[in-house]
Amino acid sequence: MDKSISVKELEDSLFFWYYYLCWFQGYDIDNELNMDEALEVLQIDELAFANWKQQFFPASINNEILRSVQGELTEELSFHIQFRTHEIVFFLNDTYIGNLGGHFEAWFFTLDELKSFACFPLLFMLFLPMLGITTEQKQETHALIMQHLPALPALSDHATYIANCITNGLIMANGFIKQERVGQINTQNHSVRNINQYPTHTENIMTINKLLAKFVQKKRHE
Repeated sequence: MDKSISVKELEDSLFFWYYYLCWFQGYDIDNELNMDEALEVLQIDELAFANWKQQFFPASINNEILRSVQGELTEELSFHIQFRTHEIVFFLNDTYIGNLGGHFEAWFFTLDELKSFACFPLLFMLFLPMLGITTEQKQETHALIMQHLPALPALSDHATYIANCITNGLIMANGFIKQERVGQINTQNHSVRNINQYPTHTENIMTINKLLAKFVQKKRHE
């Protein structure tokens, strides 16, 4: 089986987006539901979903890479998302930026950074679980998610509810800080941009910060 996935082939796949969203840190505050529980609103046929997973993902051993989606953003910046047995792992160039799984690490992108990816088909949604926002950015983020969910017809009937749940899981205890020499960092637990918690990532974060700043600036002027 070819392990590569094109972004385009994911567009109309209800089962893929159900599978993907179940990994998000989102939740329904009012009903105290985790994301996978909240997504029961989609009324997924569990048998059909199980059959899809069996066809979409090859049989696996340990935590190997099952499928991946990748592409170039610029000549200097590329992305790579790996779907493994027990986690989903995110890279910019060859730099690890986070994962969704039991020992998740998220809250990597600022809102301005993620907005810059919106010109690429579905990339906003693929990178969405790596976004970190403040409470003050909640309304804007919800509106942006609502703009992008219609691109996924399978989710459009429940877009408002799903956007609410997703947004709840993106809020950080504190926002991002622009540190001299390093660039954007934060103090959020489970974020590799927290260089106090992950000092070994500092050099990689500095490199990625420069590339992201350049990318955001370019998109603002296009």
